[in-house]
Amino acid sequence: MVKKQVVESTSSDMLPHESDTQETDPLRGAVDLGDTYHLVKPGDEDLESRNRQSMVDPEVNNLVSDLYLQRLITSKHILQPYVDMFFNYILIDEANTTVPPPIKYLFDFLDKSARNTVRHGTITSQTSDIEDALPYWKTNCLILRFWANIMSNPTFFLDIPVPDLVSPSVTVVLSTLMECGQDQGPQVNDQDPVNRMLFQKTINQYRDKVRKFYRKVQDIPPVSQNEVVSYIETQLYSNYKAPKTDKNASLACLLNYIAKFESQIASKLEDDLGDTPEVQKLIDQMNRICRD
Repeated sequence: MVKKQVVESTSSDMLPHESDTQETDPLRGAVDLGDTYHLVKPGDEDLESRNRQSMVDPEVNNLVSDLYLQRLITSKHILQPYVDMFFNYILIDEANTTVPPPIKYLFDFLDKSARNTVRHGTITSQTSDIEDALPYWKTNCLILRFWANIMSNPTFFLDIPVPDLVSPSVTVVLSTLMECGQDQGPQVNDQDPVNRMLFQKTINQYRDKVRKFYRKVQDIPPVSQNEVVSYIETQLYSNYKAPKTDKNASLACLLNYIAKFESQIASKLEDDLGDTPEVQKLIDQMNRICRD
């Protein structure tokens, strides 16, 4: 019993005196925190940078944010006429502009499919639900599958480089176009990106143009499949010269691709068509062409 008291008094004397930088640990008593860090001691430069950041006035940060927002608004006003011109073009909202027959034929096909769906009862939705879904069908076919794809990949039809500074702006216009095809989008809140807040009023205006465009296409007389084919032949082929292509250069690119993936192509042929004499003859011809 006496020995136990001696040990307790000795251990209590060994503990450091409590100070403002100490905490009480349930197992070890008072612990001196001091300058604590995790695994690696921070360098003096890190501490100086933290001190400098803490010395920045919050009003200065707010001023920078306000300045950035003003620059965004100014840039939007400068580019807005060009964005309007683009939207008016794809939504055929210009004077003396007719709807191309392929678009009319496509939209009539979607309308007919919706009516047949309701008539045959292939789904349990009401007629009003189908009417509400039709604009989304048309938006997906024309705006998303065609125009959005072209905007995302302009090199598909234009042999020009796309600067890195242009891509974010194109992405903003693309997201605006995609939201215009929705009848009712999510409400804007403080957590949304700044560009969505800037284009919110514009999106509502463009949605009205999208509805007007769908009504305009629906009101024109139907077109036949022959009219669509004739339009494609005259407008896309006869009135425009065919692009000049170098067949030898195209063939050389194809041969380089075959030579690069020769073994994979041979394995794919054997897996899909079987290890037959005809397939082996085809593979031998491919190997001979690649070697020559």
